[in-house]
Amino acid sequence: LLLPVPERGSQKCIGLVVVVLQAGSASNVHPNKVELCLKQISLTYELVRVNHNKNSEPDLSNVLSVIQLCGELNDQDAAKLEVKVVRYLQEHTNSESGFLLLVVPETQMLYCQAIGNTVLQEEIRFAGPSSCFWHALENKQPMTLADIPPDRRHEVEKIMRREIHNLLCVPVCLSDSKDLLALACMVNKCNGEEFSTADIDTIHQCFKYTATVLTSTLAFQNERKLKNQTQALLQVAKKLFTRLDDLTKLLREIMQEARNLTDAERCSVFLLDKDSDELVAMVFDGITADDKEVQGEIRLPKTQGIAGHVATTGKLLNIRDAYSHPLFYRGIDDSTGFRTRNILCFPIKDEEGVVFGVAQLCNKKTFQYFTTFDEDVASAFAVYCCISISHSLMYKKVIDIQYRNSLANELMMFHMKSLMYKKLVDSQYRHHLANALLLYSANQ
Repeated sequence: LLLPVPERGSQKCIGLVVVVLQAGSASNVHPNKVELCLKQISLTYELVRVNHNKNSEPDLSNVLSVIQLCGELNDQDAAKLEVKVVRYLQEHTNSESGFLLLVVPETQMLYCQAIGNTVLQEEIRFAGPSSCFWHALENKQPMTLADIPPDRRHEVEKIMRREIHNLLCVPVCLSDSKDLLALACMVNKCNGEEFSTADIDTIHQCFKYTATVLTSTLAFQNERKLKNQTQALLQVAKKLFTRLDDLTKLLREIMQEARNLTDAERCSVFLLDKDSDELVAMVFDGITADDKEVQGEIRLPKTQGIAGHVATTGKLLNIRDAYSHPLFYRGIDDSTGFRTRNILCFPIKDEEGVVFGVAQLCNKKTFQYFTTFDEDVASAFAVYCCISISHSLMYKKVIDIQYRNSLANELMMFHMKSLMYKKLVDSQYRHHLANALLLYSANQ
């Protein structure tokens, strides 16, 4: 038996009820009961549809508040924008505090510039894959405090500098791609409540309108940072080109500026001796042996160690854990007491791409390891190193040639004077002898 279900207020059919009856039992069906059942189904359908449409419509007050937030996001500093966004999320998720962990797509590094209403003087950076937030990074799904192992929850408390009761971490993706922009983290729901799916929807709705502004501001901030770094490199080049007359002073200046640009503890510069095929270090940065400054020079085979690998391959090498790398030699650390944590080693090439030197930076001071930005800075700095060192070596050759020419001229003048003096003496002697012979002949 097929029974059409009519829509309330119209003759439109919204469904069919299929009734399976035993043979000969159709006469037992009561039309009034069937009609009542169909009306109840139609009414239930209408109530469900109305409720669904009501839930699917956005809350106008929330939309207006997000629009107002977008109007306030007019800063050129990304950290100040983060404070405003977090303040909005705190208010609308009823949480005590929160922070944004911005994502570097190339390395999955996470960094935070503001917590709650406070802009940090020094941003917090850490590797995403090894952090307690890896679940949200990998699956791109919201996570709570329950998703973090108890022995790792102190990592969040270290960031917040407070005890954590509950946490909501929501990945925020760019609208035009699947790349992560940030992890929005809200901490400690007020009144002892737990975070809900409504809070997740609130965060998604917020970044639906604000992600573009935040992305543009971050891009502008990176461009400004790159501009400042370029100006710093030009100042470095100016300093280097005033040391061309002394290679030792030039190498010391290179080491100092390389440390400053990358926030490294130490720097070593090796030049390639083509005659012996060895790497030679003539200037040392705090390396001592038996409490005595290393004197002279250190020579290493071109194929030995990290510096040798970079000199041979001509490729930059960024080592996050020096002691776990097979090319690292621990002998110098054992003899000096210095512990090398991480290394950034980059080649110094001429205009033809031929390696004639290697610079090795040790221990990033402001982070666990050297970043991709440090790699870019080192590669750009290597160009100025190449120009200054090659010109210094050329200058030294010119000075040596001038010195040899001057010495040769002096020797030539000395020998010419000696020869002329000898000839003059010989000539005077011959004249004297001739006069003596003439006088002797006349007397005879």
